Amino acid sequence: EKVAPGASRSMPKGASGATFSKLEQELKKKEAENAAKRAAEEEEQDSKEAERIRLKREAAFEAELKKMNEEQRRAAQKQKAKDAKVVQRILKASKAGKHYAVLGIRNLEVQLGPYYIFNISIGPIVLFRVKTKEIKRVNRNLARTV
Repeated sequence: EKVAPGASRSMPKGASGATFSKLEQELKKKEAENAAKRAAEEEEQDSKEAERIRLKREAAFEAELKKMNEEQRRAAQKQKAKDAKVVQRILKASKAGKHYAVLGIRNLEVQLGPYYIFNISIGPIVLFRVKTKEIKRVNRNLARTV
């Protein structure tokens, strides 16, 4: 096992593949820990930013309320409560992964078939499909609602 003068070995003499796999595992573990820390820090930063925005928005709303008379104030508070309910419903459905429910659509899609009669295929037939047009319409209305 002779190496030409001036050339270097790729691995030091006596090094085994086992030590490198251990090092590789340790590096991967450290990278995963660092990624988890970064994700946690980012999550905390996002929550702080969201809270700051919420407080700013709340202060602006309170300032608007002070400018209104009693009847307008009652109506604005009622509208705010109504909007909060809509937002909570959307967040709850979104968290559950019910994307049609976020839009307030019931997906009653049913697929029949395919049916084979002799060597002829009939179907599949889809009933009650939610059309893209309807999804877009509901999305626009929901955006106007909140």
